[in-house]
Amino acid sequence: MVYPRESETRQVKDLSGLWSFKQDVDNVGISEHWEKAPLINTQWMPVPASYNDLSQDVRLRDHIGLVWYETDVGVGVGVGVGVGVSIGQAGPVQSQVPLHGSHILSLVVHPSPHP
Repeated sequence: MVYPRESETRQVKDLSGLWSFKQDVDNVGISEHWEKAPLINTQWMPVPASYNDLSQDVRLRDHIGLVWYETDVGVGVGVGVGVGVSIGQAGPVQSQVPLHGSHILSLVVHPSPHP
């Protein structure tokens, strides 16, 4: 796999760290537009990590369904400059990525069958 590299024309940011995390127990986050405002009633969750492996709460440990992660990041972007998103490693996941409440990106990530 080719990873992004920092250069004169490319800025690379590592977004690892503690993110706001919310389990969507009733699968209402999309219909209630949780992406339009900061998440409420969240807990801190390290990224990257598997939330199922980090909790003693059986409801979270055994959860299969929607979850929400949120963080703030500053990106120095000039006029006419695009922003790319590179996902390093992820399990099978479908993601919606909003920016300031507007949908900008959909991701469907499947793990590589090759090590």
